[in-house]
Amino acid sequence: MLKDGTTVNVILYKSEPGILDKIKAANAVSAHLAAKGFPVRHTVDSRITKMTNGSHEKYAAVYTYLDGHTIPWEEYNQDHIKALGMTMSNMHAALADCDYLLPDVADEYLAIVARMRAYFADAPVQRALADKLLLAIKPEVFDGFEQLLVGSKLLPGKQPLHMDLVRSNVLFEDVEDNEDLKVRRPGGG
Repeated sequence: MLKDGTTVNVILYKSEPGILDKIKAANAVSAHLAAKGFPVRHTVDSRITKMTNGSHEKYAAVYTYLDGHTIPWEEYNQDHIKALGMTMSNMHAALADCDYLLPDVADEYLAIVARMRAYFADAPVQRALADKLLLAIKPEVFDGFEQLLVGSKLLPGKQPLHMDLVRSNVLFEDVEDNEDLKVRRPGGG
């Protein structure tokens, strides 16, 4: 809590390749949406703290606090889904004029597909799947995903998208009467 009584969050980010660029991109998108009046978590100021312990680096930043609560997927009703869809639609419309250079979604997912392909091609993983789950995943299954993602890079009309829409990033208030949906992590990439 700040001296003026404002509640804030300090977020310590995991260490991974390219994390600083991801933090900056998410912060830029959050600031863009906050400036347009969206109830999103955004930085209190532009500073990002770097902490070093030997060869390990971590980053942290201070963010606004959002009231509200998450709800389990099984408790979502039609009103929740409609509020979520409307908010995502409005958010993506507001991001259409965001000129911050963000990572290409297709590139992000191509990297994930490559890791999945390598993981499921590993002989011990294949044996475990066969022995424990009676499953076999052929590496060729990933060809279609790659083709789809490479093809999507050729499409026009790209704009920033939310790439981390999971239950823990969506907060609801006044669920019964007036849906007030807030997005904890509006930036992605």
